[in-house]
Amino acid sequence: MTTLYDQAVPIVNLPFLYINGAIVSTIAAHTSQLSLSAGIMRDSSNTYDMNIGNFNGQTNQSATANVATTINCAVNGFNGLDTGSLGASKVYYVYVISDPVSGNTTGAIVSLAAPSVGPLMPFGYSAFRHVGFAVTSSGSIFLAAYTTGVNSNRNFFFDAPISVGTTSSSASYAAIDLTKFVPLVNNLPVYLNVSFTGTANDVLHLQPGNATGDAITITAQVNSQAITQQVLVLAQNTAISTVQSPTVNYKNSGTDTVAILVGGFNFAI
Repeated sequence: MTTLYDQAVPIVNLPFLYINGAIVSTIAAHTSQLSLSAGIMRDSSNTYDMNIGNFNGQTNQSATANVATTINCAVNGFNGLDTGSLGASKVYYVYVISDPVSGNTTGAIVSLAAPSVGPLMPFGYSAFRHVGFAVTSSGSIFLAAYTTGVNSNRNFFFDAPISVGTTSSSASYAAIDLTKFVPLVNNLPVYLNVSFTGTANDVLHLQPGNATGDAITITAQVNSQAITQQVLVLAQNTAISTVQSPTVNYKNSGTDTVAILVGGFNFAI
């Protein structure tokens, strides 16, 4: 039987980039903190296996199994923020980190750096795996959110949908910049809560940022009737003021007021 230790160890007989557990959640009483459930996974290079929180007792059968890890982003380093302080309206990556050389305890770290770059690691740590996201408010605290999913497919939902600030109208497609709400991942499925009040047969259209056709069409059936609907639209990376940003486009009759909120997004790790 394979034994998995607290530190990262090279094991070759488990599935490619597998992951079990390691679900990120916010801690309501501590707005700069996150909670990470116990989990076991292959690191991002598919070389080492990492166990955090004594997942299913596989690290130490005599110790408490499935212990959640608290990540305090008021501090830098191990089980904290990799560098600096929490910024306003930012999407952060959450990582599990491990030390395959000296066998220091596996932990977690939060970073603005995407997995292609990786977080700024504490001394001695070299293995990491992206496991989730956390989003800050304009006041630089984590917005309440929930993450669900199994294996590498995950779903992120805000406790309360967040307004993108688009409460206007446009008769031709206009871009909505989602940088403050979702990660810069091309073709990311994003849940949008949309509403408008139109006259009969007025239409709201939505599409991915680089699309040419109408992906979503919502039609008002009667005069002065408020239409509210949740839809799933791909956010695609486009250049806004030369900066790559996750975007969707919308248009309507040009007279109806439109309100759009981000409810969450689906992602893979």
